[in-house]
Amino acid sequence: MSFEIAKKHFLDGLNLLGAESYEEAEFHFLESLHLMPDRISTLINLSAAQIKLKKFSEAKNYSEKALELDKNCAEAFLNLGIINREQGKFIHALEIFEMAAKLKPDYPEAISNKGIVLHELKRYDEALASYDKAISFKSDYCEAWSNRGSTFSELKRYEEALASYDKAISFKSDYYEAWANKGIVLHELKRYDEALASYDKAISFKSDYCEAWSNRGSTFSELKRYEEALASYDKAISFKSDYYEAWANKGIVLHELKRYDEALASYDKAISLKPDLYDAFWGKALIQLALGNFKDGFKNYEYRLERTSAHPKRHQAFPLLTNLNQASGKRVLVWSEQGHGDTIQFSRLIKNLSDLNIEIIFEVQAGLKTLLEQSIKHAKVIGEGAPFGQVDFQIPLMSLPLLLELDINGIPSDPYLVDSKKDSIAWKKKLSAANNKLNIGIACSGNEQHINDKNRSIDLEFFKPIADQANLFLIQKDLRKKDRDFLRTHPEIKFLGEEIKSFNDSASIIQEMDLVITVDTSLAHLSGALGKSTLILLPWNPEWRWLLDRQDSPWYPTAKIFRQPHSGRWESVIEDIALRLNLNHPC
Repeated sequence: MSFEIAKKHFLDGLNLLGAESYEEAEFHFLESLHLMPDRISTLINLSAAQIKLKKFSEAKNYSEKALELDKNCAEAFLNLGIINREQGKFIHALEIFEMAAKLKPDYPEAISNKGIVLHELKRYDEALASYDKAISFKSDYCEAWSNRGSTFSELKRYEEALASYDKAISFKSDYYEAWANKGIVLHELKRYDEALASYDKAISFKSDYCEAWSNRGSTFSELKRYEEALASYDKAISFKSDYYEAWANKGIVLHELKRYDEALASYDKAISLKPDLYDAFWGKALIQLALGNFKDGFKNYEYRLERTSAHPKRHQAFPLLTNLNQASGKRVLVWSEQGHGDTIQFSRLIKNLSDLNIEIIFEVQAGLKTLLEQSIKHAKVIGEGAPFGQVDFQIPLMSLPLLLELDINGIPSDPYLVDSKKDSIAWKKKLSAANNKLNIGIACSGNEQHINDKNRSIDLEFFKPIADQANLFLIQKDLRKKDRDFLRTHPEIKFLGEEIKSFNDSASIIQEMDLVITVDTSLAHLSGALGKSTLILLPWNPEWRWLLDRQDSPWYPTAKIFRQPHSGRWESVIEDIALRLNLNHPC
């Protein structure tokens, strides 16, 4: 009689395990085990349920008990490998999976799980080989197909990833993880509508699938459908209140909507759940700086160096300069770390350091070396990678505001860059600028890889109303295809990019202009630092450095700011500028 009851509990447990009702499955396996303590299959399945419940200690005990009964039990080794993998012990997990596969060479689950660990160890080719081997033993092994897709996705081999996910789904149409992961790949391919459909499919099979809800929010955010993004993040959080990624992503969207207090609260919630969530500190910093709260903003801005997408830190062999009291009489390396515009904007602070009796080596991007070398006399300017000898301290350039306790009212704002007189004379001859119209330097786009490029760059054709009133000189190196096509039919706009070799050339060109009109790119900083009248075109929610709602800039007194009245509305910005030029108010 007890055997029949034990068997029923065991079968009920199996059904519940397959239905992902892990707590109930655990209950029935324990009941079965109570009646039949030494049944290996019950021990193995109980351990599997407890792994899903993250009861790793109990799961380990039951798998080890199974091994006491059968030292060659490959299924017990599989569970032990999964436990070690879940705990981040990847090398040990790999050894255990290999042991399971050795005991049972045609064991696809062990071979596929070995692939997962190899993926975590970034041994991607070996991971793919493991998935393929598992599939060779079990062609409809949907988990292996899906994991194969994830490895291809990590390698940015997106079409192969999609093919693998589709294969997994062909064997298991309600495989919600594969549907959701397919959505992530479609998002990366910018096939956003298909990505949303894929997330929705995942959610249709698992309505509380918080990861799919959150990823759905990210795709809506990319499409600037912010209210729908917020609704998706809120749905994810409703199923998992401690889902810190969703809280942080919600903060990003609230920032985009200029709901700053709510955004800060959302970031704070994310940080309370995960104190080392550096991206959330970074998000807070951008809002605080935009609001003019430099004290807290630059403090949180330091977390940029710890973000998941941060560039590798350089010069870590030397101590970081964190206190000005320790720097007097010392030799300090200041190194540029972000874009050219950032280097130009914050190079003004080098003088503040030199005033404190500090010998400064200033390492900058190669294209800026000549310009900064002739402009900054109180530091030795070198190009990136050039030898500089021994130094006492190092500090990234963007950490100087915090070190110097920079206040919004204390920004050094006098023009601090100068162009080469020799180059200026040469460019004066090349340009042949006319006197009957304003000569205006323009830039419509910057680095395509910039995180905010889609918002800050505009099509060159927007400048056509200004081209009717002035001589336009396009001062940027690279052009996008659409802008090249526009130039072919509008030769009155003179493209200078092919002749520009360095920022020194750009500076000399700017000096020959009556005015510069530019989107938020390095030309805005260069023109402002040279003291040239500059009109800066900003998106509705611009970078922090331009602050909020101001038409002037504390960084550049000769600059005037023109902001989008609504997201994506550049036409009214250009109309406003054209009107001012028509009224002889260039700045």
